[in-house]
Amino acid sequence: MDFKVIRDAKGNLIEDVTLEPYTITKSDNEKDIESVFKNYIEFVGWKQGVSYTRDRDKSSRYKFRNEHKGSTNGKPDYIFYDENDNIIALCDTKSTKEGVRASIEDGKEYIRCLKEDYSVQVNAVIGFDGVTFLLELFTGKKWEAVKVDSQFVDRMPSLKFLKYIINSKGKMEEVAETENIDRNKLNGFFKATDEIIRRSPIGSSATDKFIELSTIIFLKMFSIKDYDKQFFESNSKFRYRHIWDAVVNGDIDLVNNEFSNWLNVAYKNIYRDDSYQLLHLDSLNLIRVAKLVDRIFATYELSDFTNVKGDILEYFQESSKDGKIGEFFTPRHIIKYMIKLIEPTVVVDKDDSVYIEKIYDPTCGTGGFLIEAFNRYKEFYAKELPNMEILKNGVLHGTELKANTALLAKMNMILIGDGHTNITQCDAFGYDKIEKFSKAKDAFGHYIPVEASEVSFYYEANKKQYYVKGDKTRKVSLEPKNKIDFYYDDFGEKIVLDDEEIQKKDGKAYDLEGLPVKRSKGVNYKGRYVQHYEYKIEEKVKYEYKNVRAVNPVLKKKKLENGGENACYQENFGEFDVVLANQPFGLSEPPKADYLFIRHMLESLHDGRNDKTNRYGRIACIVDNGFLHDSKYFSEREKLQKEYTIRGIISLPQKVFAPYVKTIKSNILLIEKRKPRVGEKTYFVKIENDGYSLDDKRVKQIENDDFKILMSGLWNKWDDTVFVNQETGKKTYVDAHAEKKGFAEYHMLNAESWAVSNYIRYIVPEFEYNMVFLAPYIHECNSKRSPIEFAENGEDIIQIKGVSKKYGNIGVQGVQTR
Repeated sequence: MDFKVIRDAKGNLIEDVTLEPYTITKSDNEKDIESVFKNYIEFVGWKQGVSYTRDRDKSSRYKFRNEHKGSTNGKPDYIFYDENDNIIALCDTKSTKEGVRASIEDGKEYIRCLKEDYSVQVNAVIGFDGVTFLLELFTGKKWEAVKVDSQFVDRMPSLKFLKYIINSKGKMEEVAETENIDRNKLNGFFKATDEIIRRSPIGSSATDKFIELSTIIFLKMFSIKDYDKQFFESNSKFRYRHIWDAVVNGDIDLVNNEFSNWLNVAYKNIYRDDSYQLLHLDSLNLIRVAKLVDRIFATYELSDFTNVKGDILEYFQESSKDGKIGEFFTPRHIIKYMIKLIEPTVVVDKDDSVYIEKIYDPTCGTGGFLIEAFNRYKEFYAKELPNMEILKNGVLHGTELKANTALLAKMNMILIGDGHTNITQCDAFGYDKIEKFSKAKDAFGHYIPVEASEVSFYYEANKKQYYVKGDKTRKVSLEPKNKIDFYYDDFGEKIVLDDEEIQKKDGKAYDLEGLPVKRSKGVNYKGRYVQHYEYKIEEKVKYEYKNVRAVNPVLKKKKLENGGENACYQENFGEFDVVLANQPFGLSEPPKADYLFIRHMLESLHDGRNDKTNRYGRIACIVDNGFLHDSKYFSEREKLQKEYTIRGIISLPQKVFAPYVKTIKSNILLIEKRKPRVGEKTYFVKIENDGYSLDDKRVKQIENDDFKILMSGLWNKWDDTVFVNQETGKKTYVDAHAEKKGFAEYHMLNAESWAVSNYIRYIVPEFEYNMVFLAPYIHECNSKRSPIEFAENGEDIIQIKGVSKKYGNIGVQGVQTR
């Protein structure tokens, strides 16, 4: 029994609910039923001594009375608790003969007496007789069987779902999931738009085509949502009601000038460069594409660009050699699972003030993580949020290096209602990239000096670059002041100076021509002052990186040096609660970029526990196997696992990014910004199936999803449960997650490798076998024989004829030893 999304009467949602089946067992022995139920609930994820106990209260606070049984110190079979040790449900199992109703009634009697004796209200009772499972809830007036819509909950819920059921008061409905449009139905639209765009000045670049079509769809949706109302109200001279009317009429000038300028002001620097063009098609081709877009909108209900973004990418990717197009897209289901794992939350204080955990994506691409986080806040915390405007104020933040990609992210955030106010286009890192030159040599192997009078310079990145006058490709060095080199003759030999050829002036030696003397190994040579050497002209430019910082300083500067506003400024940098990211894999610039991204994320988080949430900063990011396993990152892994808590590592299928990236081994890395406790282990998970076919087509396969297994009772929550001894103050931690051998396991980290395959091994199947003593069945003879009998099945007994050194002579009746 699976539910994708359930909603209660208050609008609260819970996702991916899986109710596991139990093994039906008929028995008149109640002990048999108890044993079956115990195994079942532990399989679901309940832990004895933590989330349930047998016969008695966990802390011996209460005695259980049951007037039905005439008992003043009864023993309910199962007592269930929440994370604060509050009793939330009881169960008294019965034999099949007694039946599930007797189980329910005895449970209710324990609950009635508990309230009467201790004023403790328990609102859930569970009945089980080996054949039937029943869950009833006290709604305030009466007990009712729990249902989702009209479907009974007839299997054991997880702790998370049981708490949700109790809070819902039993009124729950399944929310129909909005499916993406069938990709095959969109192929004709993509093909037609591709034909138009690639014959325009845009050309065949998959990236450029994707950005152009995405911008056109943005303008369509912007008009549908009536976001352009203010523009036309303040510009009555235009004959259009919506900007889409201008697009349909091919009015490029209006879109790229007046409207583009207004958009940049209304949404606070949507693009950094004032000269940026929203559209690059000519008028005629724009009209053609606009007609196609109108047709597809008339056929399908497109409420959100994210519904079709992946399909657009996939289409352009298939016919393109532009492998970089994959950088735009992280699969939506992976994003959703990562958000569930990291649990961004909203806290309401006693004074009704609301604190929303601040989320940051340092490589936000087109905004996938931020969009899903925004939607989650709206769906799960509608009751806590006084209005949606509060989500726009310092909650969602993103940094993106590439201007076009950042623009798409801002467009997406505008369409969902966030307004993009905290997305900046900037490099996450800070470093100086310096072109690396090698000095050229002449035929004799000597560096080639260049006279200062023949050298000029220009500025590049506020640094002088020297070159031979008239040819900027001939770069030259700048040597230390008064540098002396050897003066060579026409044959490349050093020129030796005799004593009479040397004169002294101001304590320095010169030859008779006034050139400096260069002394080497006790010999005086003719020298020359050198200010510049010529560099080699390399086929491939080489660079070196200096002053590398994980955080670009401009992210923290509100004002520029000239006093102007800094468009890269991230107001809450260093105070974020959560980081969600899919960092670029294997970047060569700057060196060890994979590690620098993680350092960047850690520095973006607040230190210690947040005063409002009492939680540490948390990271969920996608990394490749290189960072987890490559020996060049050993010292970085060692440092990270000593300074921070690696909560979990989840390996993903190699085809998870197909078709954008055909094959890559990637992982979800989960980090908490605190030092690990002594002996604290990391939770490793091996996802082999993510709910989609493991080929380039990636067909949805709901029944084949390891994430559902993980989220249904194994991964219960982010934080471990803490018990504090009231007398000693000693803290005891109980793991938040359950293990399943071969799939999800706890292990101590070893910096040699963090790769999941080094911790979770394939399990060798266990075979049943019996040890049989063969001596009674062996008849020994003196001559060698070929086999004359063969066993056809396990019941056959055959004679084994040959020589037995161990048993000596063996007769028909048994073993005879000598």
